[in-house]
Amino acid sequence: MAYYIIAPGALNSSQSSSQLVRTPTNNLYAILIVSLRVQVYLSINNGKTWSLQNYANSPSSAGSMVAAAIDGNNVIHITYLTGGAVASYIQFSTTTNVFQNYQVVGSISGGTSPTIESLAIALDSNNIPHVAIAYHSSTLNEIFYSNLTSQYFFPPIVATNPNSASPSNVDIQINNSNVPVISFVDSGVSAVGVAVGNQNNANAFTANTGVGAAGTVTVWAVLQ
Repeated sequence: MAYYIIAPGALNSSQSSSQLVRTPTNNLYAILIVSLRVQVYLSINNGKTWSLQNYANSPSSAGSMVAAAIDGNNVIHITYLTGGAVASYIQFSTTTNVFQNYQVVGSISGGTSPTIESLAIALDSNNIPHVAIAYHSSTLNEIFYSNLTSQYFFPPIVATNPNSASPSNVDIQINNSNVPVISFVDSGVSAVGVAVGNQNNANAFTANTGVGAAGTVTVWAVLQ
């Protein structure tokens, strides 16, 4: 079976999180940053052809990073950059083809030349989004976490402090206890770092021993 690339170079190699989601009816949606806009593509034939959805209302982005997850109501939850160290969030309804519910996840500061290295998003059993952010500046190298509480994302907290000067390929999953688990490439110790939340709406994380060797394994989160 042949598969077709949507836009050469559009997939971000620094990401571990999904930019491709599937509905229960087997429609594929690819979420990309093209020309600094969040663009959603639909394929109804398993990736053979693609059509751009609601380009006129697609939000602007400040970088190439994007991550997405789809919930049980066929709503795609998207996180992306709206500044050098500003992560934002928006939904895309696959039923109405409408972008909706824009919010800022968080603006992170500390040190000079702040940069978000990668983003990830996951949904828990209540379709609540949880976001992980790999952050780097002249003085800080941290993995941040936030989730949607009530109507807003709470200010991102530090989940763990990598040894690497530029932590990358952050990923987030929700384990069987409905708790966020974050993984990332920590090249400072040539391993994949893992941090496990203390509860669903996590306000603290426990760092676990890294697994594998950076650059030689696919980043994954330990599901406990």
